[in-house]
Amino acid sequence: MIIDDEHKKIYQKIHEQDEKHFEGRSLQFKYADTIKAIVDHTKSATILDYGCGKARRWLKDNYHKRLGLKRADIKLFDPGYKKYEVLPEGKFDGVICTDVLEHISEDCIDDALDLIFEKATKFVFFAISCGLAIKVLENGENAHCLAKPPEWWNDKLRPYFDQDLIVNIQYIIPKDPKLNIYGLVV
Repeated sequence: MIIDDEHKKIYQKIHEQDEKHFEGRSLQFKYADTIKAIVDHTKSATILDYGCGKARRWLKDNYHKRLGLKRADIKLFDPGYKKYEVLPEGKFDGVICTDVLEHISEDCIDDALDLIFEKATKFVFFAISCGLAIKVLENGENAHCLAKPPEWWNDKLRPYFDQDLIVNIQYIIPKDPKLNIYGLVV
């Protein structure tokens, strides 16, 4: 299970009620140069955005052009957004997953990671927040239900490094001390 039913319903409700949350703009632009370098190095032509939110970066900002890709070669998936809740079939040169993993409950993270790595043939790009989110869900839980330090994520991802893939992980450390629960250096 890549997302539990409770979280899926909560995120779908947020998407339906609030156009501003989970737009899919948050981090991809920040990492565009790194992703472009990986796309160029691997000669990638197809991308899956795993956890795309509303995909505004792809749809309105023409982000695919910045990566040197065709819009038709970008596939979108987000189980918390009804428009993109169906996982595209097949494999992709690269899988991009920004500001997503920390929103997945610990009992579902292994299945989600297995799926991400099964879908990629050349690279996986992660941006993972290692602190709490500002947003609290309607069930009282922090939106970053899997806020863990980089060491935890490194241990979790280490088994996947044996695959013949480029794996790039960018950690986001909150500057706000209330969100930076691990006291990580910013």
